[in-house]
Amino acid sequence: MYFLFRDHRFGMDSFVFSRTDPLKDGYKGEVQEGVTLDYDMNAIHIWPDGELMPEPQLGRDPTNTKHYRVFKSPRELQDAGFEFVTPNTPVEVYSWRAYRRMFPVPKDLAESLGQDEWSQYLDEIDEVTKLLRQKDTEPEPPVGSDRDTIAEWVAKRHLGADGSIRQVVYLPTGAPTNEIRLLEVNERIARSEEVPEPLDFGIEIAGRAIKVFVADVTKAQLEKLKADPSFLPKGWAWGGERVWGLRA
Repeated sequence: MYFLFRDHRFGMDSFVFSRTDPLKDGYKGEVQEGVTLDYDMNAIHIWPDGELMPEPQLGRDPTNTKHYRVFKSPRELQDAGFEFVTPNTPVEVYSWRAYRRMFPVPKDLAESLGQDEWSQYLDEIDEVTKLLRQKDTEPEPPVGSDRDTIAEWVAKRHLGADGSIRQVVYLPTGAPTNEIRLLEVNERIARSEEVPEPLDFGIEIAGRAIKVFVADVTKAQLEKLKADPSFLPKGWAWGGERVWGLRA
């Protein structure tokens, strides 16, 4: 007998059959108790010369909804009269904890890796994020000299260039006409000061000189700045802000 639960990752649901109750190990989803599974891995995945490539299918017995079986092909599933569940083969484990060790999430890795290994892991994530973002069209330089348009262009360039930046918040209220103020949310930074210190990056667009001030903050700092604007850099204010990024 198994406990059956689902784990969603990489855009699909994995059906996991556990010998022990995953709820007792911290799993938060739905669990079906007392299920059975018929899964002969050798028979399902063997591919003799001259035969069709296996197309494994997980099915459920319509007369016994707690009985599951893996078939070698959709045709075999149909011939047996089973209900189709998923084209992905299930995972058999002893416990939820054992499954988490097989497919760790970042929190699990952070607890098991040293500081150098964790930093290397984050660097690899950043590189993959950059590649994914580069699939999008590189934002074209703005044709006009409108400050808000230039701010959006700068923000999207920064997001595409640095995979550790999660959000860019544009604060136009109270800023001079030749100045752009950005808060960039980055969990890779270590900040101790309560008031973030903005850095000045000057650019020239369409013959117009623009000062771009960027203050790096963590997500926790951003929430603090929203709750108490007095912690914003001197002269900065909320109002009319725009946000770009993964969680905009």
